[in-house]
Amino acid sequence: MQKYAIIDIETTGSNRSGNKITEVAIIISDGQKILETYNTLLNPERSIPTNITDLTGITNQMVIDKPKFYEVAKKIVEITEECVFVAHNVFFDYNFIRSEFNELGYSFNRKKLCTVRLSRKAFPGLKSYALKNLASHFNITLKNHHRAMADARATLDLFRIIQTKNTDLLQETLNDKTRITTLPPHFDQDQLDNIPESPGVYYFYDSNGELLYIGKSKNIKKRIMNHFRPNINRKKDMQLKYKISRVETEVLGNELAALLKESHDIKQFKPPFNIALKASRFIYSVIIGYNKDGIPELKVTSQQNCQEMAFKSKSQAMRSIEKFLKYTFGIADHEYVESTLKKYFIILGKEEYLKKINQFYSMYSYPKRNFYLKLEGRKNNEDCFIIVKENQLDEMIFYSEDSSHRFKLIENRDHRLILLGYLFKYKLKPLTGYPFLD
Repeated sequence: MQKYAIIDIETTGSNRSGNKITEVAIIISDGQKILETYNTLLNPERSIPTNITDLTGITNQMVIDKPKFYEVAKKIVEITEECVFVAHNVFFDYNFIRSEFNELGYSFNRKKLCTVRLSRKAFPGLKSYALKNLASHFNITLKNHHRAMADARATLDLFRIIQTKNTDLLQETLNDKTRITTLPPHFDQDQLDNIPESPGVYYFYDSNGELLYIGKSKNIKKRIMNHFRPNINRKKDMQLKYKISRVETEVLGNELAALLKESHDIKQFKPPFNIALKASRFIYSVIIGYNKDGIPELKVTSQQNCQEMAFKSKSQAMRSIEKFLKYTFGIADHEYVESTLKKYFIILGKEEYLKKINQFYSMYSYPKRNFYLKLEGRKNNEDCFIIVKENQLDEMIFYSEDSSHRFKLIENRDHRLILLGYLFKYKLKPLTGYPFLD
């Protein structure tokens, strides 16, 4: 008999970084009848924001004398043993609970089903798949919305309706999750089950302990499962898959830390299957050259020059030049660049014209000589700091009240451009004045 743990939690905020669980409700069902229930408020060991209290009705006074998560952790493990973890938007509830267990040094792993995704498959075309709207659509009782047990009971009722609509959908969905992965012959399922679903770096080893490949992902487990998919076409990917015997992972908490650590380790250890990244991935540079009229202009070259801006592809470099020229000179079509640049060269004069051309490089320079970025750490209540000192990428620091871990970063073109690209992509604000910069 397959058992399902229908779970809902309330938290101090939607972001796992710095937020905690305030209430958990679990209903154990065989798909038809309820076998067991569990519901408790939790002391989150931090204050509950006013807007969250307005949403859930849970106040600081209500949780002050309630158990902390570690006091109920054993009960959650026991009651959900051999159950499929079911929730509405399952990754929110599942990942919050996993994070709480991670802080206790325990790896919580369950198969998952999401009633949002199942509803979309079973009832396509609805205007909304929010729990409140689905409850209204299917006449499901939902009183005290945003309290854990009320939402869990509504989720259970929705789950039963989905089963009635399509009796095979649940099993098909669970089977799909296992069918997309075919494990290498020397790799066991237990290893896969214990891989974290967090941003970080992973390392593949063969049966002799030799490092084969280093990769990174915002979701390590999801990326590793992609390596194990049955429909691999490239010969090199197939060779890698069948050599893998062991995987090690390092959770880093955010995408930028994973990008920098991956690049650093590949260049240091040079794994045989990381052919593309052993050398620089940024193979095209933008330099100041001369057109047929002898006028300085920005050109793309494949020569490696760490002083110039570099890109992964020639087209990417060209688009950057065109964007700059449009912004600086109002040039909208690169076919007319030479004639238009000649006009501005004459109008502005050589010195002022070159000053504007050189501005291109300032767009791709560190915004300050000394600065840091503050990002999510590897666990709750930990921060990650990426430090730039004296215009050089210096180190990565994971800091909490209890501990700090420093990782030295080597300034090279790839690392510099990874950081700059991340700054531009997410429009992050560089910070100054932190003691780490002293």
